[in-house]
Amino acid sequence: MNRFLLVVLSLVVLSGFVAQSDIRVREHADPDKKHILLSVDNDHDYPIFEIQEKMENLGFEVDLTIEESAKSIEVKSGNENGLVWDSQRLSTSRLALEAPVRKFLLDSANEVLISGKIYSVTFNSATSPVSADPRDYYSTHAYWWPNPDTPDGLPYIKIEETNPESRQDLNQLTGLYLDVWKCSIAYDVTGDERFAEHAVGLIRVFFLNPVTGMNPNMDHSKIIPGINETGTFEVATLSNRVRKLWDSINILRKSANWLVCDEVGMKVWTESFLSWMEEDPVARAEYRSLNNHSTAYHLIASVFAKFTGDNEKALVYGRHYQKVMIPIQFEQDGRQTHEMSRSDNLFYHVYNLKTALDILAVVDDLGLDFSSELLAPLDFLLPYISGTTEWPYWQSAPRPHNLKWEHDLLIEASTIFRRPELYEVGNGRYPGAYHDKYSWPPENVTLPH
Repeated sequence: MNRFLLVVLSLVVLSGFVAQSDIRVREHADPDKKHILLSVDNDHDYPIFEIQEKMENLGFEVDLTIEESAKSIEVKSGNENGLVWDSQRLSTSRLALEAPVRKFLLDSANEVLISGKIYSVTFNSATSPVSADPRDYYSTHAYWWPNPDTPDGLPYIKIEETNPESRQDLNQLTGLYLDVWKCSIAYDVTGDERFAEHAVGLIRVFFLNPVTGMNPNMDHSKIIPGINETGTFEVATLSNRVRKLWDSINILRKSANWLVCDEVGMKVWTESFLSWMEEDPVARAEYRSLNNHSTAYHLIASVFAKFTGDNEKALVYGRHYQKVMIPIQFEQDGRQTHEMSRSDNLFYHVYNLKTALDILAVVDDLGLDFSSELLAPLDFLLPYISGTTEWPYWQSAPRPHNLKWEHDLLIEASTIFRRPELYEVGNGRYPGAYHDKYSWPPENVTLPH
């Protein structure tokens, strides 16, 4: 059993996911101290010292005592910041929400509560042919299908149409982030703990439950059966969900339903996933790519580093993107050479610039501002995403505009560059998506792959 699972197994007891016969939880005598006390009997083989070291490395204050009949460990919340986004940009004033917006948000969140749906990568029948662990995230490449001319369907063949079986685990992750986002925003707007309780429960099932929780890696994503069993890091699709999931966690931290075990468990999971990103050669290849995949990698890494309290590492990724990737990705006039070859190259121009602005949003309050270096790329796109000029760079037939992504780019840019006219343009292009930080994509929105 790996150290991550042992740590989480000890922590999720508080959430009622495993029986408490082996691990006992006691409240601290001082109610003002926000921490827990875990007691583990001596006759059970739990690596209590490793748990202590891991928690201390994550910025938690730990008190360890060895008793005659038990080993005990106290955990207090340490770094209370670690916010992915600046808190003032993350949360909109409740009073500023117009009545239709508020109703839309609450109706959506109430639908989530009524449905009661939960999500896990273990809920799908498809598992990696390399790994038999149902807790491993698994997906096949979207455009590859079973071979109809062979008994076992191998090797897969490429067809320019999305295979619905390719993204079962991705669909679980997408459902999770949408429902958690809706409930966390509804909680932020109303203060109603029902929304926070449901969102926290979803996070526990998907990440922290030792039976249903996803392993902190993507070793088995975008596999092409019979051709490429090592797969590819699904970095672009993950980055879209990371932004809102970890924003949601920052909102939920205010709730009484977000316990210390949730904080520690998610920090352990996040740190473990980031370590995998940095050590796995397939994942690291995305860091070295030249297009939007590298941008997505930098975003995930900076978000995860900041969430675990390693602001210096977040800055390292921010500076690397600024100094190395921006000159590679953007020409002086703002066009993006490495996105031009895509058939939907307008969308990928929008997506990559929006992701770059998200990196900026992560590191801006740490003292790193490279907004001036993204101004030319924004000005290059503005005539085409504001509806005044047709995009002249299609590689084949013109594609429909992805109005949701164009809206989100304009809203984010209006804040970063202090240009309120961009907010009006964005709302005019897609009036149904009220605000980037209080919106989510409809089911039919194209996501990058």
